Amino acid sequence: LAEELRRGRRVVLEGAPGAGKTTTLLQLAQTLVASGQLCLVVDLPAWIESGLDLLAFQELSPAFRSRSVSGADVGALVATQPLVIFLNGWNEVGEAHATVAANRLRTLNRDYPGAGILLATRPHALAPLLAGAWHVAIQPLRGAQRRMYISSLLGARGRELFDHLETKPTLDALTRTPLI
Repeated sequence: LAEELRRGRRVVLEGAPGAGKTTTLLQLAQTLVASGQLCLVVDLPAWIESGLDLLAFQELSPAFRSRSVSGADVGALVATQPLVIFLNGWNEVGEAHATVAANRLRTLNRDYPGAGILLATRPHALAPLLAGAWHVAIQPLRGAQRRMYISSLLGARGRELFDHLETKPTLDALTRTPLI
C-alpha cells in the first residue's frame, strides 16, 4: 500500500469498528514519512465541517502550529515533490455535510492529481467518490490465524487464553481484529 500511495494511487481502506483502520493509516503515514515522503493526515469530518480548503485547515492543526508551518509552506513543497494524503473518518461525516464531502473529494482529485490518497472508513451507505480507487477491506482473523498468533506469543499458556476467548463472545470478537 505504501508503494502504491507513493505512485499516486487512490485507496479506500474499509473495516468494521476496531478493525485497525486508523492504526493502519497512521502506520502507513509513519512508514512513508520515515522514507522522506511528504504526507498529510487529515481528520476528514473536522475538515469538511471547517469550510476551509485542505492546506488552510491543516495549517490550524497543532502539529503545524507547533512547527510554525503554514499552508503556503506545504503548498510550495507539494509543487516540488509528491504528496500522500490520509483522510480518516469518512463514515463520521454527517448527512448534512455529505454533499460537501463528496465535492471536497472531487476537488482533491482535481487539485492533487499526482497525490496518493488513502481514505479510511467503516462500511457506509454513502460510498466515498475517489476516482479509480482500490478498495481494501480489513478482514477479521479466522480462528486458526488467531490461534497461531496467540500460540506464537504465549506458547502453551496460549491454549488457556484461547479456550477462555472462545467462551466469551465479546472477547472473541475483539480478538479477531488484525491488530490484536
